[in-house]
Amino acid sequence: MPASFHHPALLGRRATGPRALLRRRLSLLVLLAGLCLARAVAAAGPPVPMGEGPLEEQRAVGALLPLESLKPYAPGSATAPPKLGGARLSAAGPRLYVVHLWASWCGPCREEFPYLRQLFRKGKYQEAQLISVAVQSPDAELGEFLAKEKDNLPEAPIYLDDSGATLRALKLNKLPLTLLVDRQWRVRQVFSGPIHRRRQELLMSMDNFITPPNLNAVALASDIKKCPSPPCLNPGFFMHRSLLIDDVQRWNSRNNNFAKLKLELPLKSRPNLLYLFSPNCIRCADDIQHLQRIADGWGRSKARQASIVLVSLSSQTDCSRTFLSEQEVSYRNVDVLHTPSKNLAQYIEALDGPLILIMNRLGYVRNAYVGLLAPQRVAVTQALIAATQGG
Repeated sequence: MPASFHHPALLGRRATGPRALLRRRLSLLVLLAGLCLARAVAAAGPPVPMGEGPLEEQRAVGALLPLESLKPYAPGSATAPPKLGGARLSAAGPRLYVVHLWASWCGPCREEFPYLRQLFRKGKYQEAQLISVAVQSPDAELGEFLAKEKDNLPEAPIYLDDSGATLRALKLNKLPLTLLVDRQWRVRQVFSGPIHRRRQELLMSMDNFITPPNLNAVALASDIKKCPSPPCLNPGFFMHRSLLIDDVQRWNSRNNNFAKLKLELPLKSRPNLLYLFSPNCIRCADDIQHLQRIADGWGRSKARQASIVLVSLSSQTDCSRTFLSEQEVSYRNVDVLHTPSKNLAQYIEALDGPLILIMNRLGYVRNAYVGLLAPQRVAVTQALIAATQGG
């Protein structure tokens, strides 16, 4: 076998060239990940699993409802529902709108009405207002349907979407569909399919939105223990929450070291894109380059209204230091942080990928994505833009 096919260590010399450098870099990352993972498992115990929510639901978050396509429906009544849209709603109105989409020809939609009627007494749940939208339902068929279901219908204003514009705006084609919508008529969360099967998730999201709790290590560990299986830990777990991270250090790329930082989120009091990852994540090394490209784009903008924040979570500071110093990334326009938060680090390590959060200027998570940034880059960028526009 030619000598060039042997490992350079067996030949007593060091291979050179781009391929050899790449091999050494990958070998170092693999070794580093193994050492850090071994330490983390020994210190924190078995990892906590987390399931992904449907990707199509995540992509629809941040879209604006096409209000011009929703017409009030009140046949034979002198008091029609108010027209939706217009100026920004006042602070005295509902904090949250729950928009339920259904159709007269949709069999599973009939199962939803008794549950919604029970949950939304007089059309409301605390500070959330229910809105009912009939999609592409002919008038004659709709009237007959409503007459038949009158004892099961929730007490909520009904609107018509004759063209199906709402589904097209969300790029979804499923009914029934339930949306959590803020005062700017921007979609905050999507529940496709029968909502009564996801009632605990719906209740948690509404409660989080109406009274946002802090997400710190203690609260996170407590909520994880309540979860019987991975499906209940999806990106919706983080929606509408504020995020508190203790014991934070800022990365200084000039001397490849950390310095203590008193952190208040959102950083610089403006919308944040938070990329939380474990230095054990080998796939994150290349993915962070996509984050750098987004940061470069914001850096070139004349009106830079958002902050890009890279957060390495590990109980071992050396693991974060080695990972960051080995990356061929400049970290321009990126705030790079490290925290040893045990419960949060354990949670991220279980993902085998990053957790990406879009936080608005008030400090609440408005979008959450699980997995690598690369395949979700467009959706994440659009969500960040929406956050800068007040969404």
